Amino acid sequence: MALHDDVFAAESVRNVSHIFGAKVPSGKNCLQLKMKRNVLDIPVFREPGRAVGGYRTSPTQPLRSATWLRYLRRLGRTSGLEQSFTQYCARRGLVNAVNSKSVLLPMRSSPLTTPILILEITVDKAPSSVRDQIFDHHSNAVRYYLDREVRFNTQAAFLGRPSDDVVQKLARLMTLTVDLDAPTKLSDELSKKVANSKRVVQLGRTSKDLTKKLKKTYRFVRLAPPNDPLLKEKKEVDAALHREKTNRRNRMLEKARKRHFRHADTATLEAQFADSSLAASDEDVKPPAPLQYDITERGEIVRLTCEPIADLPDHEKHARRIEALRARVALCGRQESRRSRPRSTQPSRKSMTAPEKSPENSEEDMKDHFPLVCKPTQCIFCLGDERKSYQGRTAQYARPNKMMNEVERHLKPFASDDPIPCPHPRCKASELVLPHVMALKNHTATVHKIFLRA
Repeated sequence: MALHDDVFAAESVRNVSHIFGAKVPSGKNCLQLKMKRNVLDIPVFREPGRAVGGYRTSPTQPLRSATWLRYLRRLGRTSGLEQSFTQYCARRGLVNAVNSKSVLLPMRSSPLTTPILILEITVDKAPSSVRDQIFDHHSNAVRYYLDREVRFNTQAAFLGRPSDDVVQKLARLMTLTVDLDAPTKLSDELSKKVANSKRVVQLGRTSKDLTKKLKKTYRFVRLAPPNDPLLKEKKEVDAALHREKTNRRNRMLEKARKRHFRHADTATLEAQFADSSLAASDEDVKPPAPLQYDITERGEIVRLTCEPIADLPDHEKHARRIEALRARVALCGRQESRRSRPRSTQPSRKSMTAPEKSPENSEEDMKDHFPLVCKPTQCIFCLGDERKSYQGRTAQYARPNKMMNEVERHLKPFASDDPIPCPHPRCKASELVLPHVMALKNHTATVHKIFLRA
């Protein structure tokens, strides 16, 4: 993140190799990597905000607590956790780790496979003063973060047998009950229930009536003045409609997940042992399908993080760390496709797996994936946005009017007589610059077959 935000005072430090490859001169023990003065007060984690072409990370606004909690909750659902993942879970896991004398490391061959090896590493137990300093609490406040289960094998102590600490610690892991088949979104049936609920239908009708009134007066809603009473009322109704839908979806999804975790294991056992002939058969056990990533750097980070490196020589471990950091820096410059486009045309499987541009893939290699003649509902600026995935760049809008609105948002920074380059990948490669905005619109209509507003 520091490299992506260009915060270092040394202007020549541009990549991870410069940092790890710097030589410390004789007479010194280290080289300090200073930061620019104008970035010292900028928060590291910042709030996303709407901008031209989608959402961007705010340059100054700190990340809000509600946004952070929403990200954590989504991460827990995607990971298949049974309990809701919150910041308290992370703090609780850390305090139990520093409060223990050993740490369990599950070695995985991939992010979806079960642990093939459990390593127990002995570490120094932190004293109480250090634990209080880590969590910024008064003395003995650490008890509020300890596991609810007693961290002691009482049965082994009573029977006078050695304690199986590894099994005991595994039983306390939050990831023990992970189920990747747990629902992360509503089914079509439940989604219809949300859309057909009485309150949602009522608010939707009110919003449509207000839209008709505004169009009757101004022809387009976007042309209504901000202080118009009907427009203010419509915004309030739309906000209430959005809140109602979101609350109902969250409640239904939470109930669906609880139902799944309550009955899924029982159903699995019933299916396995209902017929005694299938009790010892493993033919029905299928490995999880590999995950598909729209952004190649994200897949690289997963691969480099999950692949074991214990048996690699030191120079390969060093190269692997640099490669992983480079992928993280590159990921900071990418943009994920918007998820709130239910009416957009979904790309084919072939287009989703098309290679993305990289240092090895030149513009010549990408011509077949970005033809000059485009779909009439594709955004010409999104096609040229290299921060997005291939799926996001080639996505189509439901109607030409929606696409035109998106293009107009991209054109806002330009004056009508400003020279403007064509954002299409093939035109960008040839450095084509149009003399003004109308020339760009004429070019997109005649060459790319994308017709925009005059």
